[in-house]
Amino acid sequence: MLVGGLLFSGSAYNPRIIAGKYFFNRGNSYYSGGKHNLEKAEKFFKYSLSIGSDHSYAHYQLARIYLVRNDLEKAKAEIDQELKYHPENKRSFYVRGLIDGYLKNYAEAQDDFKKFIDYAPNEWAGYMDLSWVYLSDGKFQEAADASGKGLEKYPENVWLLSNYGLAEYKLKNFEEAKKFLERGKELAKNLTVEDWKKAYPGNDPAGAERGVDDIKGAISYNLALAYKNSGDMKKYIQEVDYYSSLYPSGDPRRNKIYDSL
Repeated sequence: MLVGGLLFSGSAYNPRIIAGKYFFNRGNSYYSGGKHNLEKAEKFFKYSLSIGSDHSYAHYQLARIYLVRNDLEKAKAEIDQELKYHPENKRSFYVRGLIDGYLKNYAEAQDDFKKFIDYAPNEWAGYMDLSWVYLSDGKFQEAADASGKGLEKYPENVWLLSNYGLAEYKLKNFEEAKKFLERGKELAKNLTVEDWKKAYPGNDPAGAERGVDDIKGAISYNLALAYKNSGDMKKYIQEVDYYSSLYPSGDPRRNKIYDSL
């Protein structure tokens, strides 16, 4: 067969595969290639699948889009399709763990995050989100253990420090909680928008500044409560003031800290 001046024979040239790759790459350019337009990304990923190519990662990327949109049932359906047709894509366990975590299917989420950690033991996100679903499930010791294992590899990771500190606070180990939350607070002061984008690839970069504020706020809020419950009222009041300074007047997040007074 002669195509574009090049000779192809037999299965060496498959127009569906070529078209599927083209549409998939176009989808990626709108998902995480700098353009960030989820509607267009979704369209091209669906094109990739509609021609019958069943491009590996197309269901995976659609699941991530629906997850960001909080369309969790559609996200779950897509990631299940990815695992059905492409079980070699072990990163699907991480995405399905996130989806099940938000659906409050905690046991399923914990199982998938463990599978992801087995596949990628040197990636901090697996430990962080495993500890997140343990925290959500009220399994505070397991949350401390999971984030603690992550901290062995990434001792200065702000998200892991935050989760570990919160787990210790929930266990009423207030001194331990304060130590790790204080370290997290100091490191978070230097957290940049680019750091957040790397931590949350595929999320709308327009929300990066708010995301940085939110991790700073979460650490400060939990640190304030750790001070209060350990009887250190001077530091508690100071932390309340610091938390309030993170948000402009009128921001509803700013008022949350006063509920603890």
